[in-house]
Amino acid sequence: MFAKHLDDEAFLQKKMRGLISLICQASEFAAMPIRDGEEATLRQLAQYLTYPIFENQQTTKDGDLTEDHDINQPHAKTNILLQCHFNRRPLSVDLRLDQKFILEQAVKLVHAMVDVISTSSHLNASLLAMELSQMVVQAMWPKQSPLLQLPGFTTDLIETLKQKAQVEEIPDFMNMEDDLRERLVQVSEEQMEKLASVCNRYPIVEIKCSTDKATDRDTIGSYSAGESINLTVTISRDDEDPDSLAVFKSPVFA
Repeated sequence: MFAKHLDDEAFLQKKMRGLISLICQASEFAAMPIRDGEEATLRQLAQYLTYPIFENQQTTKDGDLTEDHDINQPHAKTNILLQCHFNRRPLSVDLRLDQKFILEQAVKLVHAMVDVISTSSHLNASLLAMELSQMVVQAMWPKQSPLLQLPGFTTDLIETLKQKAQVEEIPDFMNMEDDLRERLVQVSEEQMEKLASVCNRYPIVEIKCSTDKATDRDTIGSYSAGESINLTVTISRDDEDPDSLAVFKSPVFA
């Protein structure tokens, strides 16, 4: 399913929107149920999506999809619920159960997509597919603050931390002075302990690269056009006990 689209220039230009659309057309979602009375809800949710779900999508003055768009299709519903997951939009119980099924299948499909695209030597598409894998697990878009991965954090709190403490990354939050953290993040002692537990499991990874012509001043070296390069990439993780690496949980995905 994935490979036949990799030589389609129009598809590749759609980037993330194209990958999301492709995942939603998988046969795993062909039996996605469309319940009586669900169309109105889906049309309302479609107004707030990041990407349109139809080509040449048309809307009314109120932002609703026009009637010529058939939203009662499994792939359309799958697309809506998947993007609602990235937007962390609240759903009804039935739609939440449908979304849970979609996420369980999507994470497997995205991993397969990464394998197929990477073996076809499409670097940019491979990186996008890896981003999509993270989006499914983290329930957020790549441009959003990584602090949203922390339990109880809202966009308002993240903006406060940015403005008053220059905190934009999870390591920044971990390195805050205790009194400043407690003043800006006003939660119970139990919630603060939960935050500390999550932060302690957060992987701090460092990546270094060098070539066979690297020097102390230049980690890459000088090469002529067309010359082969032997690139060495070293990935290390900052962990006090490397033999007992903990799992960083994602409660929104679970």
